[in-house]
Amino acid sequence: MIATLLVAPGGDWREPDTGVPGELTEITSPGYGTAYALGTSAAKPLLLTWAGHQWKRAAPPLPENALLTGVSAAAPDDADVTGFSGQTPLALHWDGASWTPRPFAEPLPGFPRAIDAGWIVGSTSGFAGTQAAAWRRTGGTWTPVTVPGGPGSGLVAIDGGNAVGTRLDHALIVRWDGTRWIEETPDLGPDAELTDVAGDYAVGTRRKAPLVLHRENGTWKPVTAPKTLSAGLTSVAPDGSGGIWAAGRAGFHHYDGTAWTLSPERGTVRALALTRGTSFLWAAGGKDGRAVTWTTAPRPR
Repeated sequence: MIATLLVAPGGDWREPDTGVPGELTEITSPGYGTAYALGTSAAKPLLLTWAGHQWKRAAPPLPENALLTGVSAAAPDDADVTGFSGQTPLALHWDGASWTPRPFAEPLPGFPRAIDAGWIVGSTSGFAGTQAAAWRRTGGTWTPVTVPGGPGSGLVAIDGGNAVGTRLDHALIVRWDGTRWIEETPDLGPDAELTDVAGDYAVGTRRKAPLVLHRENGTWKPVTAPKTLSAGLTSVAPDGSGGIWAAGRAGFHHYDGTAWTLSPERGTVRALALTRGTSFLWAAGGKDGRAVTWTTAPRPR
C-alpha cells in the first residue's frame, strides 16, 4: 500500500492504493469503513467500493460507452450512481447485493452530472439548446422537475438542497425551497463557473482565479481567498468542525471560517467527501496516470 501524508485537522491524509490506472471524479462515504468512488479507466466506466481494508472494482450492468458522473450513499447497502450513455441518462441502485438499473420517466435526452439525497441534476438538450435539469426519485423512477436556468445552462453538483453550475459564461446557483427550485445566483459577472457545493459553501473559478462562496442570511457572498490558492477549484466538503476543505489541481486547502491553510501539491483532486457521522474525509482524483484516493481515516487494524 502506498501512503502519502498531509497534515490535516483531526488526522493525517494517507493514500490507500487503488491499484487501478485512470482517474476518479467522484467519491462518497456513508459511514466509517465504507466508501464508493467512480471515474474512468482505459476509456471505460470505473466504480470502486471500499469495505474497510482495500478498494475493490465493482461491475454494475453498464454499456461500454457509459460515463459515470455521480455517486451518493445513505448506507453501505443503499447507494446510487448516475451518468449517461450517449444521450441516454443512467441510474443504478445498490441494495447490498446487486446493482439494479432505475428508469427515468422521460429518458431522452439527458445528461446527469450529480446525485444526492433523492435528487439528480445535470442538463438536457433540445430545440432550445442545453438547459439545466433536475430529476427527483419517485418510488423507483427518476422524474423530471422544472429548474430555473434557461438556454445555455447546466448543473454539475448538488448538496443539501443547493445545486450549482453555469449559464453561458456566468455562474448559476439554484435552491430547493421544499416546493420548487428557485435561483439564488449572486452578481459575479462573466467568466465565472461553479464546480461543487457542500452545504452553504460553493467553489469554482472566476476570471481564472479561485472562487469560494458562502451562503449567509440567504445570500451567497464571496470568501476572501489567498492569491496562492490554486485556481480551478473542483470540490468542497465540510471538515466536520465548522470549516471546509477545498481541492483542485494543486491538492487540498483548509478553511476554518477565518483563515486558510494550504497543503503541498499531491496530484489532481477531483472530489471530496466527509464520512457520515465522523470527522474523517475521503478525496479522489488522479496522479501519474493512476486513479488515486486519499483519506484522513485511521489505518485499518
